[in-house]
Amino acid sequence: MKNAYPLFLIYDYANPAVGEEEVADESSVLDLQGEKHYRITYFFSDQEDLSWNDLKLQYQSVFMKESDDHLGIGPFQNISDLHRFGLSLGEKIGSPQVYFHSVFDYNQMVEQVFDIAGFKKSLLAGHMIETNKNKGTNSSFFGRIFKDS
Repeated sequence: MKNAYPLFLIYDYANPAVGEEEVADESSVLDLQGEKHYRITYFFSDQEDLSWNDLKLQYQSVFMKESDDHLGIGPFQNISDLHRFGLSLGEKIGSPQVYFHSVFDYNQMVEQVFDIAGFKKSLLAGHMIETNKNKGTNSSFFGRIFKDS
């Protein structure tokens, strides 16, 4: 798989002990024995053949266990683990950057942005990890959207 454009991962924070979802910062995460964890709930990329199964296989490759979160990919004990996974996935598919947005932030972005330029700016404002600075380009859908003007 080769992809010259960003990978976007949308994550949330699960707290099954109280039966509700919440977005929280890393300092409030308990270990997995407390059952609170991060998970990837949505992703998008220019890579047309990237699937949930690919993410599950990459999770297994990185953490040496299967993803057991039935609502997404995870669990991730903390933000560092989430970033480590994102970086490895971005490198595998050849994506030059991986951007992370919480579900809360992503939903706010969708509600507040009314044009493609604003959406692009908001997406690119997420936390980004650069995987490789020397990637080529192509003319796919996301390639045209994220093309430098």
